[in-house]
Amino acid sequence: MIVGTKSALHIACVKAHADCTEVLLEYGANPRLLTEEGLTPLHLCDTTQSFRCAKLLLKYRADVNQLTEENQESPLHIVARRGLHNHIHLYLRYGASVNILNVHQESPLGCACASAWQLEDQEGYLQVCKVLITHGANVNSVDNEKRSPLHKASRNASLQLVQLLLRHNADVNAIDYNGCSPLANVIQTAPFKEKLKPQCTVQTLLNHGSRRVWPAAFPKVLRSCASSPKTIEVLFNSYQQIPVTEEWMEAVPEELFQLHGPFYESLFALACSPRSLQHLCRFAARKLFEAQCHTVIPRLPIPKSLRGYLLLEPESLVY
Repeated sequence: MIVGTKSALHIACVKAHADCTEVLLEYGANPRLLTEEGLTPLHLCDTTQSFRCAKLLLKYRADVNQLTEENQESPLHIVARRGLHNHIHLYLRYGASVNILNVHQESPLGCACASAWQLEDQEGYLQVCKVLITHGANVNSVDNEKRSPLHKASRNASLQLVQLLLRHNADVNAIDYNGCSPLANVIQTAPFKEKLKPQCTVQTLLNHGSRRVWPAAFPKVLRSCASSPKTIEVLFNSYQQIPVTEEWMEAVPEELFQLHGPFYESLFALACSPRSLQHLCRFAARKLFEAQCHTVIPRLPIPKSLRGYLLLEPESLVY
């Protein structure tokens, strides 16, 4: 039976009515039938409640790798974007292709990393990405704009996802078609991601060997990230010395200067003085360890506070 552009089976899956789904399949409903929009019933199992429907469809030979007509997306793309890790497990058990690409050349892992933008959703997407990577997802796959999963996770300031991808050898210095690295992505969105503590993502990328922003571009960073002083602090402390100029002072709006007064006062005070010997020693140590800062420094036999200092833990002041 067809209702509008959807069959009864499509509607049962949209509504997550597993009993109806089972009856329809038992009486011969086609689990591979497309709607006019080019969607199968399995593509419409996109909620937590639809898990049993998805399981029934696969039992009755739904094609786990069937693509939508418009965007060429598999069911795995759909549930990865929704953060449905139980569906992910199920589809992979039935032979879903973990590195299948949609029309935008985006993998399911890329979809998941792009969608993990809310704090309350982070754990679900982390589980999805762990499962995909365990089953062979390519952490360095790129879409048609050359954006990798790490670009997308960084843009969302998804710290745990960034750490997961880096542990599996994601390229920390990958460049997309806009000339942006993962570090540039998190810096661009930091003012809108304060609840997610974007400075921690910046810190993690730097400790894994990310190339820093060109020093001459620092005033631009100040203009865009003035409301996130901890992000500025972490980035600033990754350099040996950058000349602080009047342009820097003009880049910070007066209301933000007042709101974060102690930090900006300490930053602008460096316009007429060099960095401290302690900072210069930190820079020398970090230069020695380079991309291994994240593994070497935590193992050093030094006080925890000093390890944090070497790893660029923000202190709300610079000196």
